Amino acid sequence: MLLNLLKDDGAALSHADTHRTQRMARCFKLLQFLNRGHDQAGAAHPQRMPQCNCPPLAIDARGIILHPGCTITGVTGDDNAKDVALSDGTTISADTLMVATGRKPMTDGLGLEAVGIETDQSGAIPVDENSMTPVPSIYAIGDVTNRINLTPVAIAEGHVFADTIYGGMARLMDHRNVPSAVFSQPPIGSVGLTEEQARQDGFDPVIYASSFRAMKNTISGREEKTVMKLVVDQSSNKVIGAHMLGPDAPEIMQGLAIAIKAGATKADFDATMLS
Repeated sequence: MLLNLLKDDGAALSHADTHRTQRMARCFKLLQFLNRGHDQAGAAHPQRMPQCNCPPLAIDARGIILHPGCTITGVTGDDNAKDVALSDGTTISADTLMVATGRKPMTDGLGLEAVGIETDQSGAIPVDENSMTPVPSIYAIGDVTNRINLTPVAIAEGHVFADTIYGGMARLMDHRNVPSAVFSQPPIGSVGLTEEQARQDGFDPVIYASSFRAMKNTISGREEKTVMKLVVDQSSNKVIGAHMLGPDAPEIMQGLAIAIKAGATKADFDATMLS
């Protein structure tokens, strides 16, 4: 079976084993992680991925074949076999094809135009830092604003709105340092800034990157490696980004998010004893 996952501005990947040709899908953010090292979505609050040259060691061990920077330009064939033409001029033979088109806010039919609110090209409702729309009496939170589309973020935005408007405790939602994950195999976890984002924000980042084989892989002879990366602001020594590809990466990033949110320094990380 052949299964490809593609995105309109992403890339294709495939998987082949010794028994039959297979193509295994992984999500688009994983492709961004591998192909470009960081997210290029350009959104106000992009899902941030790390930059490192090591991750293919882990992906290759799973039999994943990447086609960086490629998109589908055409598909021919029938239900039994397909020839998939890629933008780099190559062709993949496949018997199954999956296209990931992403998602967008479901704001159609809400009557926004009638009250003077125009959505952007994705259908998102524009809001300011207080979640207020261009109509002062109307607020919007959650996925319809297309900021960070995570349930805990939407809940937090609701709390901030309630505290500010009804609770007499005016405050702003902080969308910085929200951990994100890609539940691929192996999974990816990320929190804070990438190296490129740090430079764009005026930091002078120092990068600490490492890769290693987990003990279970060493014993079994598996070559798959875990990759970790820290982005540190040179002037303050604060850790401003952490990224990991490997088992349990999403859960590990949840804990590191607290340290980064609290302003922990690289020295604090170094001084911490782990069992």
